[in-house]
Amino acid sequence: MGNFVLKPRYAVVRMLSIVSVIFGYVTDFLFPFNSSTMIGETTFPLDLVRRRKQLEGAGGRAPVYTTGLFGIFKQIYQTEGFRGLYRGIMPEYYKVVPGVGICFMTYETLKLFLADVTPKL
Repeated sequence: MGNFVLKPRYAVVRMLSIVSVIFGYVTDFLFPFNSSTMIGETTFPLDLVRRRKQLEGAGGRAPVYTTGLFGIFKQIYQTEGFRGLYRGIMPEYYKVVPGVGICFMTYETLKLFLADVTPKL
């Protein structure tokens, strides 16, 4: 009769542990989402200017930007508006967010597995 009482408790504990593991994987994947989007929003205009400067004159085209960094920012803002500084940010998110999430999730998972192995060595 004692085993009968323990089985439901064991099942509940096991189910809670499975839920916590799944929740851990989800949080390990989603929390880097916040950091990568915030970093992307702050650094994307500078990356946009860098890419445009690299492509300037490619394929025999005439140079478009003749001023320095701040002049290019000013020209983009005047010709395309504020949204022009963030043109193409969604494809960047499609690339960066899953990569960062997978990287952090893999790190946390390996940290858990190796923490169990390390004391035995």
